[in-house]
Amino acid sequence: MNRPPVPEGDEPAKAPRRGRRPSEVDPRVVGTHLVLLSVLRDRHQRDGRTVEQLGRDCNFVKSKISELLRGYGGKYPRWEITKAVAAAMDLPLAPLCRLWLAGAWEARKKEKWIERNAGVEDDLRAPMPRALEGLRELHGATYRAYAGVFLRPDAADGVVEQALTVVWARMDVAFSSASVAGHVWTVLRELVMAWADPSTAHGVAASRTVSVRWGRDLPDLPDLPDLQGLPDLADLASTSRLPRLPGLGDDLPDPRDPFGRLTEQTDLFRAMRELAPRHADVLILRYVLRRSAEETADVLGTDPGMVGLWDRQAQEHLEQAPHFRTTTGGMTT
Repeated sequence: MNRPPVPEGDEPAKAPRRGRRPSEVDPRVVGTHLVLLSVLRDRHQRDGRTVEQLGRDCNFVKSKISELLRGYGGKYPRWEITKAVAAAMDLPLAPLCRLWLAGAWEARKKEKWIERNAGVEDDLRAPMPRALEGLRELHGATYRAYAGVFLRPDAADGVVEQALTVVWARMDVAFSSASVAGHVWTVLRELVMAWADPSTAHGVAASRTVSVRWGRDLPDLPDLPDLQGLPDLADLASTSRLPRLPGLGDDLPDPRDPFGRLTEQTDLFRAMRELAPRHADVLILRYVLRRSAEETADVLGTDPGMVGLWDRQAQEHLEQAPHFRTTTGGMTT
């Protein structure tokens, strides 16, 4: 990058002073609108221009740019100003337009309102970069399966597409990272947890993936969560490579008791909430989704040796989790 000449003298010229960052995002901004603003705000922080300078380059008044970047009033922006700001900061328009359109549908904007935003159809046309298409072909099934642990299938598919779109919009960040695959996984994980509610995500995952082995002689039981097509937690909860519940010994819950298994596995996932993200992800990929160490390493953008290390560290943490308790005879303390 060309640098401005340093004027003669004893002291170099001072860098231009940055303006104030835009205010915090309005709390009423949620969903894809928030994702869209996150991409724009991240780029703006790295761009270096003030809101006033950006407004001049976009031919919009400063107040309009500020309102856009903080989602003032929770109002959904028009594509005209969104496109102008994205183009001024050299963001690719196709992924931004896809995010904008998805956010407009979420905001329940009418078809006529969307159609009045000039250029939307043209800005959608560019194909996804081949590098990301390649990652989709290699790891798309694993991405969807992982998201499906925490979300319903239709929502899981949507989050995978959103993650790839966000990476596309920030390709400069992806290609400057140590591993593109690892960067994609980080973005995917953050979006999955955001959509699933991080405070309850692992508990919800347990209830959605609990393994119930029905017997013909079992009495009628109350309805359980819909488990069809979702991953099976049996290996994660009972594999010999993971610790048993403290004090449980060989006195395992009756496998015909769905609520016993649900409670046991919910305790397991509560303990997993305290794990570092990479530790929890390794357990889910290896034991819930049954990926090999090599496959897990590929999707996380690391090597099998690190996967083995994170696996051991995760199990050591679970062995010491204070609230990972047996449910036999009631909850122990």
